[in-house]
Amino acid sequence: MDAEGVILEDIGRPDFNAFHERALRRRWYRGARPAALAAFDLLVLRGQDIRDWPYEKRKAALQKLLQGVTVGLLYVSAVEDGEGLYQHVRALGMEGIVAKRAGSLYRGGRRTTGVRLRCLVITVWASSRASR
Repeated sequence: MDAEGVILEDIGRPDFNAFHERALRRRWYRGARPAALAAFDLLVLRGQDIRDWPYEKRKAALQKLLQGVTVGLLYVSAVEDGEGLYQHVRALGMEGIVAKRAGSLYRGGRRTTGVRLRCLVITVWASSRASR
Protein backbone atom coordinates (compact mmCIF):
# COMPACT_ATOMS: atom_id res chain seq x y z
CA MET A 1 0.00 0.00 0.00
CA ASP A 2 1.20 3.49 -0.79
CA ALA A 3 0.25 5.41 2.35
CA GLU A 4 1.42 8.07 4.78
CA GLY A 5 0.89 8.62 8.49
CA VAL A 6 -0.98 11.81 9.37
CA ILE A 7 -2.46 13.79 12.24
CA LEU A 8 -5.41 15.95 11.23
CA GLU A 9 -6.46 19.32 12.62
CA ASP A 10 -10.09 19.82 13.66
CA ILE A 11 -11.11 20.85 10.12
CA GLY A 12 -9.28 17.94 8.50
CA ARG A 13 -6.05 19.60 7.39
CA PRO A 14 -2.90 17.50 7.87
CA ASP A 15 -0.67 18.82 10.66
CA PHE A 16 2.82 17.65 9.73
CA ASN A 17 4.49 19.33 12.71
CA ALA A 18 2.18 17.50 15.15
CA PHE A 19 2.84 14.21 13.34
CA HIS A 20 6.60 14.76 13.48
CA GLU A 21 6.46 15.61 17.20
CA ARG A 22 4.42 12.49 17.92
CA ALA A 23 6.69 10.31 15.77
CA LEU A 24 9.73 11.41 17.76
CA ARG A 25 8.24 9.71 20.84
CA ARG A 26 7.97 6.38 18.94
CA ARG A 27 5.01 5.14 20.98
CA TRP A 28 1.59 6.20 22.22
CA TYR A 29 1.54 8.48 25.26
CA ARG A 30 -1.19 10.13 27.35
CA GLY A 31 -2.41 13.22 25.53
CA ALA A 32 -1.14 12.07 22.14
CA ARG A 33 -3.22 13.37 19.24
CA PRO A 34 -4.86 10.63 17.17
CA ALA A 35 -2.86 9.54 14.15
CA ALA A 36 -4.16 7.78 11.05
CA LEU A 37 -2.81 6.11 7.95
CA ALA A 38 -3.82 7.90 4.73
CA ALA A 39 -4.03 5.30 1.93
CA PHE A 40 -3.32 6.55 -1.61
CA ASP A 41 -2.72 3.49 -3.74
CA LEU A 42 -2.64 -0.31 -3.61
CA LEU A 43 0.50 -2.08 -4.81
CA VAL A 44 -0.11 -5.72 -3.83
CA LEU A 45 -3.45 -7.54 -3.63
CA ARG A 46 -3.66 -11.01 -2.07
CA GLY A 47 0.06 -11.53 -2.67
CA GLN A 48 -0.08 -10.40 -6.32
CA ASP A 49 1.99 -7.41 -7.47
CA ILE A 50 -0.54 -5.08 -9.13
CA ARG A 51 1.73 -2.10 -9.82
CA ASP A 52 1.26 -2.70 -13.56
CA TRP A 53 -2.53 -2.20 -13.27
CA PRO A 54 -3.90 1.20 -14.38
CA TYR A 55 -4.31 3.69 -11.53
CA GLU A 56 -8.14 3.57 -11.63
CA LYS A 57 -8.18 -0.22 -11.25
CA ARG A 58 -5.73 -0.10 -8.31
CA LYS A 59 -7.79 2.69 -6.71
CA ALA A 60 -11.03 0.66 -7.03
CA ALA A 61 -9.32 -2.37 -5.47
CA LEU A 62 -8.06 -0.21 -2.60
CA GLN A 63 -11.51 1.25 -1.97
CA LYS A 64 -13.07 -2.23 -1.93
CA LEU A 65 -10.36 -3.52 0.41
CA LEU A 66 -10.97 -0.65 2.87
CA GLN A 67 -14.78 -0.86 2.94
CA GLY A 68 -15.97 -1.14 6.52
CA VAL A 69 -12.80 0.32 8.05
CA THR A 70 -13.97 3.18 10.23
CA VAL A 71 -11.08 4.01 12.55
CA GLY A 72 -7.45 4.89 11.97
CA LEU A 73 -7.42 4.62 8.19
CA LEU A 74 -8.28 7.31 5.63
CA TYR A 75 -9.02 6.52 2.01
CA VAL A 76 -7.61 9.28 -0.20
CA SER A 77 -10.10 9.58 -3.04
CA ALA A 78 -9.58 10.68 -6.61
CA VAL A 79 -11.28 13.78 -7.99
CA GLU A 80 -12.20 14.87 -11.49
CA ASP A 81 -11.83 18.64 -10.92
CA GLY A 82 -8.17 18.98 -9.96
CA GLU A 83 -8.11 22.74 -10.55
CA GLY A 84 -11.17 23.25 -8.31
CA LEU A 85 -9.63 21.08 -5.61
CA TYR A 86 -6.37 23.01 -5.82
CA GLN A 87 -8.21 26.34 -5.42
CA HIS A 88 -10.13 24.97 -2.41
CA VAL A 89 -6.92 23.73 -0.83
CA ARG A 90 -5.26 27.13 -1.30
CA ALA A 91 -8.31 28.81 0.27
CA LEU A 92 -7.77 26.60 3.35
CA GLY A 93 -4.21 27.87 3.61
CA MET A 94 -2.64 24.60 2.49
CA GLU A 95 0.26 24.47 0.07
CA GLY A 96 -0.97 22.12 -2.65
CA ILE A 97 -2.05 18.64 -3.72
CA VAL A 98 -0.63 15.31 -4.85
CA ALA A 99 -1.77 14.24 -8.32
CA LYS A 100 -1.48 11.00 -10.29
CA ARG A 101 -2.17 10.80 -14.00
CA ALA A 102 -5.26 8.75 -14.94
CA GLY A 103 -4.31 5.38 -16.40
CA SER A 104 -0.79 5.53 -14.98
CA LEU A 105 1.06 2.46 -13.78
CA TYR A 106 2.85 2.52 -10.42
CA ARG A 107 6.59 3.00 -10.63
CA GLY A 108 8.81 3.23 -7.58
CA GLY A 109 11.59 5.78 -7.28
CA ARG A 110 11.58 8.91 -9.43
CA ARG A 111 8.13 9.46 -10.91
CA THR A 112 7.27 10.90 -14.30
CA THR A 113 3.52 10.11 -14.33
CA GLY A 114 2.58 11.94 -11.14
CA VAL A 115 2.91 15.48 -9.93
CA ARG A 116 3.50 16.59 -6.35
CA LEU A 117 2.25 20.10 -5.85
CA ARG A 118 3.76 21.06 -2.49
CA CYS A 119 1.84 18.94 0.07
CA LEU A 120 -0.74 16.27 0.79
CA VAL A 121 -4.48 16.75 0.55
CA ILE A 122 -6.70 14.18 2.21
CA THR A 123 -10.32 13.63 1.32
CA VAL A 124 -11.73 11.31 3.95
CA TRP A 125 -13.78 8.28 2.96
CA ALA A 126 -13.55 6.11 6.06
CA SER A 127 -13.61 8.11 9.28
CA SER A 128 -13.10 11.71 10.20
CA ARG A 129 -11.72 10.64 13.57
CA ALA A 130 -8.77 8.32 13.95
CA SER A 131 -7.61 6.51 17.05
CA ARG A 132 -4.23 5.36 18.28
